[in-house]
Amino acid sequence: MPRLSKLYNHAVFSRILLSILGNLLIGLGVALTRYSKWGTDPYSSMNIGISQTIGISFGTVQLISNGFFIVLMVFFDRTKIGFGTLVSMSCIGYLSDFFLFILRALLGEGALYLLLFSLAAAVVTLCLGVVLSIEARLGIAPYDALALIISEKLKKPQWFKWCRLGTDLLCVITAFVFHGPLGIGTVIMAFCIGPLMTLIKKIVYKNSAG
Repeated sequence: MPRLSKLYNHAVFSRILLSILGNLLIGLGVALTRYSKWGTDPYSSMNIGISQTIGISFGTVQLISNGFFIVLMVFFDRTKIGFGTLVSMSCIGYLSDFFLFILRALLGEGALYLLLFSLAAAVVTLCLGVVLSIEARLGIAPYDALALIISEKLKKPQWFKWCRLGTDLLCVITAFVFHGPLGIGTVIMAFCIGPLMTLIKKIVYKNSAG
């Protein structure tokens, strides 16, 4: 029994670390999109637009909008709420602000090649961060859970990428209304994040099975 308890505690600790790493990557990914100036991911574009319109920090708007989505999770699938959900809800916006400050301090405004690289790195970093946070099975970021819940409620889990595309497009429309930072990067992420997350999940699960 002590050995089983030790293994269980080790597994839980590993999942907590995985969840924290996933959320750190998401925060870094959002910061990279903001640094690139080519348009942020759809959800961040919406929150930045609202932030600029009402005059409060991006991190606070992110916290409030996550609160709205967590209410939906309570009603439709509270099993996806956990440690990772709370970390994501309360920290990612502020982590993004912090990482953006570091990027600007280290790299300045950045040459064109740096901006392009940061956009490409942002797409991969965001997708990997979301997949790791899901893989940790300690709760999912409220917005990321939305497409997952929709696809599961439709009993079509394979439709996840299309559900994600739909929620991202709604965020793009809202960002447009609030004059959020839309650009080619936003379009790329709106159409690529869902399919790329599906691909990364397949790779992660294949390696786990192997």
